[in-house]
Amino acid sequence: MSLATDAPRAARIREQLGFPIVDGDGHVLELTTVFLEYLRDVEGGAVADGFEASPPYARWSEPWANGIEQRRRTWTGAANLWGWPTLNTLDRATATLPRLYAARMDDLGIDFSILYPSAGLFLVNLADADLREAVIRAYNRWVIDMTSSHRDRLCPVATISMHTPDEAVRQLRDAAAMGHRVVCMQGFVARPVPSVAEQAGEPVAALAPRLDYFGLDSEYDYDPVWAACTELRIAPTFHSGSGLWPGRSVSNYTYNHIGSIAQAQEGLAKALFMGGVTRRFPALNFGFLECGAAWACSLLSDLVGHFHKRSLPAMAYVDPAKLDLAELMRLIEQYGDEFTVHHLDRARAFYDRPFPPLPDRDDFWQVHPRDAAEIVELFVPRFYIGCEADDPSVAWAFNTKVNPGHSKVRAMFGSDVGHWDVTDVGDVVVEAWELVEHGLITEDDFREFMFCNPVELHARTNPDFFNGTRVAQEVNAFLAEGRGSA
Repeated sequence: MSLATDAPRAARIREQLGFPIVDGDGHVLELTTVFLEYLRDVEGGAVADGFEASPPYARWSEPWANGIEQRRRTWTGAANLWGWPTLNTLDRATATLPRLYAARMDDLGIDFSILYPSAGLFLVNLADADLREAVIRAYNRWVIDMTSSHRDRLCPVATISMHTPDEAVRQLRDAAAMGHRVVCMQGFVARPVPSVAEQAGEPVAALAPRLDYFGLDSEYDYDPVWAACTELRIAPTFHSGSGLWPGRSVSNYTYNHIGSIAQAQEGLAKALFMGGVTRRFPALNFGFLECGAAWACSLLSDLVGHFHKRSLPAMAYVDPAKLDLAELMRLIEQYGDEFTVHHLDRARAFYDRPFPPLPDRDDFWQVHPRDAAEIVELFVPRFYIGCEADDPSVAWAFNTKVNPGHSKVRAMFGSDVGHWDVTDVGDVVVEAWELVEHGLITEDDFREFMFCNPVELHARTNPDFFNGTRVAQEVNAFLAEGRGSA
């Protein structure tokens, strides 16, 4: 008996394709109260009680408890209070019960799905380090247990906190030992600004943090994390947003949500790229989930544009040593207003200063690309951008007339099943196919979006990733194609 609601068209679309559909960003809607009891069993009462009393638990068990007046006092952004489907009970259960999801996948037109956390995304925000690691360890084991009977079609995702490189590496190794092949890493860590902490103390500094994106300007060296990922053959993926930071709305979730995930992912991708991470770890791919492709296309264009003006050779155009100071002073003396001419010595001192030493004048010193084409090579095949089915920015990703080097940004399909923006899980494949029907992308682009790119993110880092799954044969054939980097 079919468990589909209104999904026949999705199944028909899938039947006409010559390739499987790989969902690079599905979700599980966890029963956090049940996880609390699992945590009590595996980690003990003290850990469970600590988690139950924490803000991350309250956010999911009582999201409405923090009223607008309290949020206004602390300038806490309005969160997603009602974000889970209720009209369609079957869909709600599908997002919560992996066994049910696996039973419906043929009708939904999806062959294989990577299931990211929902509540589990917020475990990285637990303030106490020991509690955080204990809860994350239990959570990662829990999602393995939930999906263990369906590994041919469903892939659970481990949560990894990034407060320090040692913590992240420890959790990576634990997750890999449990059998995890996909990890969702914390996208940034809020850290105090040193001068604020010195002048006002840590409690005040915590209210005005800076964001550490790991690849640039961090007080920690995160290369051991990327090295561990390479060794374990795990592609780092990130699922983070910036919508609840100070400066956001205390009353309007939609205001906070629009652009927030893209902003966070762009900041992270910039830091990784400009920090030279893709240069130093050429075997590693990176995934940025649920953020649309527009920011990535724009970032690639901006990187190339800035390279033409801000690379070391290009900076010769603004080298103070190139300035004919005597001629400039003559022109000021001849054409300057009376007041400026009267202060000619101050003007001369302003212009007569040296270039800063390296690397301060070379923004690309950790990347050191040969040319713009190498920027494309270090960006396009290394960064995979999760997009939802109805996201029109996918068309930009595949627009070779606009993107530098006539490249296609690696947009990949993510169903986002279980969250408020999916009103019917039977529609996600249909909505994705409408990109072809409306002439926004070609059928070849559709194959890359729905199959090649989500596969490549993980299988280029770990060629055995899809072994034993429903899509193994098609994946192996695709990998044998050996398509070009950009």
